Amino acid sequence: MSRSGASAKCMPKLLIVTGLPASGTTWLASEISRTLNVPLFTKDQIKIELLESLGKNDRDWDRQVGMTAVRLQIRMAENLLVRNCSTMLESYFKEEFDAPLVRVLLEKLLLIACRSFVGPVPTF
Repeated sequence: MSRSGASAKCMPKLLIVTGLPASGTTWLASEISRTLNVPLFTKDQIKIELLESLGKNDRDWDRQVGMTAVRLQIRMAENLLVRNCSTMLESYFKEEFDAPLVRVLLEKLLLIACRSFVGPVPTF
């Protein structure tokens, strides 16, 4: 095995764990990440860092920071995947905002999706 559990002869994998807030996705992603030895980027982890650095404001600001956190997740995943390193993302991906970003990765790579849902599932 090479870095992050990706074999040199295997295509790197993108794992996405998505689900409603408070449905256990962060816990599930952490367990899978630890078991498979792949890096994990959670939206909340990135969003908290951004809010602590940039400051909190109103609901619209919070929403903008959240969308920025998702874009950063996608960019970090792209950087690892082109280096043949599998990676994992966790967030409540919202189809109307996030599907175009995720589709860029899907055109190039295999997706393994774990969904923890109590409602409608996005169709990426």
